[in-house]
Amino acid sequence: MRIGEESETIEFKLTTGEKKEAIESIAAILNKHCKGTVFFGIDDSGFVKGQQIADSTKKDLSRAIYESIEPRVTPSIEVQTIENKQILSKRCLISR
Repeated sequence: MRIGEESETIEFKLTTGEKKEAIESIAAILNKHCKGTVFFGIDDSGFVKGQQIADSTKKDLSRAIYESIEPRVTPSIEVQTIENKQILSKRCLISR
């Protein structure tokens, strides 16, 4: 299933192993738009691939985002199941 396309406020990452690239994308999105979402478990074409998501995965990713971006942002985490595949979305917002 294809869920859409990347845009200036939406970024797709295949796995949470792309954490460093995701943080760079989040910082760029927030610098320009003050809000955005990074999805994990989605390929660059927008197709759901899924990945295993443990509680520790969510905590580690949230901590890395919080510690890497200034001003501090607290990402909102959502795990979704699409076609029996789990994906993770991180929504971030800076209030000015």
